[in-house]
Amino acid sequence: MFWTYKCDKCQRVWRYPIRECIFCRGQVAATLVKEARLKCESRVMVASPDNLAAPYRVQLLTDKDGNYFLKKKKEEKEPGRKAGVEVAVVKTDYSPAAAAKMAMALLKWPTKPIDKVLVKPNLAVAREGSSGIVTNPLVVEGVVEFLLEEKGIKPENLIVGECSVLGFNTGEAALKSGLLDVCQKHGVKFVDLATRGYLAKDISYQNRKFRFEISELETEADLIVNVPVVKTHFQTGWSLALKNMKGLVSYGTRKLMHKEDLDNQIVLLNTVIKKYLTVLDGSVALEGMGPANLGSAVDLGLIIAGFDPVAVEKIVSKITGLKMARHTRMAYEHGLGEIREKRINILGEEIGHVKRKFKAATDRLSPHPDIELLDGKPCSGCLNSLWMVLNQLKTIRGKKVSLAFGGELDINDNYNEEIGAVGNCAIEKLLNYPHLKTKIMGCPPPLDKLTEYVKELLESK
Repeated sequence: MFWTYKCDKCQRVWRYPIRECIFCRGQVAATLVKEARLKCESRVMVASPDNLAAPYRVQLLTDKDGNYFLKKKKEEKEPGRKAGVEVAVVKTDYSPAAAAKMAMALLKWPTKPIDKVLVKPNLAVAREGSSGIVTNPLVVEGVVEFLLEEKGIKPENLIVGECSVLGFNTGEAALKSGLLDVCQKHGVKFVDLATRGYLAKDISYQNRKFRFEISELETEADLIVNVPVVKTHFQTGWSLALKNMKGLVSYGTRKLMHKEDLDNQIVLLNTVIKKYLTVLDGSVALEGMGPANLGSAVDLGLIIAGFDPVAVEKIVSKITGLKMARHTRMAYEHGLGEIREKRINILGEEIGHVKRKFKAATDRLSPHPDIELLDGKPCSGCLNSLWMVLNQLKTIRGKKVSLAFGGELDINDNYNEEIGAVGNCAIEKLLNYPHLKTKIMGCPPPLDKLTEYVKELLESK
């Protein structure tokens, strides 16, 4: 499948997106080419930075209008198999929006009618759409355009909704990323999920009951389109399709999830929400110490989509070389999706030509050389706030400091160092700890006060 862009006036054709003809200023229309014939092919024996797997074939294809396209294929013939689980892998090339639309078009859609749609991006914090930390708004634009144009969804029935981590303003995050402009351009509503109601859903697991307060918009929607980012995560290995659903729940539920086994909580949450389509944004991804400022942006240039989030995450593992996250395997064991490669049908690009080795998250949590962080499984609010402050202050050197955050701290009596506690959960856990010397309250602490607190610790003698 290919996109062509043809001028209605002079009939010139482009293979990259262009809104107005540069020759006659005529209107340009996009056309999705679904069928093409093979004209010829060549065999390439030498690998290149963009094609590490050699040998491979380069095919010259032509459509019914005589337009030509190049397609790269692996040399090896794989056993043909019609699998029940589809995952589309599409290069973003010149346009992440066009790639998102193509990935969605490649998939076989359910036959049930769709009227109301909730699009769920990742806007954990206020960052630019090209950072690899939040969803690229151009990918969301492709999703929105496909739903409006190809699926006939009315603009008033399409909602883009998200709730940033505690301590960050969702509206500001949508504005800074550029997502708000995309919504306004297409006449669809952006909603801060925290301003809407939540419905409680209960689940029993291993003789325990768990409650998830989930956005009412999840219940109202006929379809959820999950648009997360390809990024690593120091607590869970990565943050992809399954974990992005955590943005649908209330702040209270998020805190409880972090106090439990987070991987297990991610899986349980996905058992109580409706099935969804994932359009995974790999236009700009994040490697290393994700999921926020400490990670490094990667030009992956891919959209990976499917109605099976577990299969999507399995394919990410194949592409990036990252170890499959524990919650992904647990989700497979819970029957939430497929990880067996022989039962996953890859549509679009072949995996051998789009692999890009990623750096995994490391064990060192702190971006500051003089501050050690004691990991008590903090929620995203404390995590992102403290990381942001430490990253801003990392050039200010001072005395060695240990800071604890999160409520699941495992500090025994043999740990004799003086420590500080950041956030209400850590303070409550260490209230009777004899070596607790300083603390800052908040859930999470305000950024300005947290910055002042860390500066004073570094400067103290």
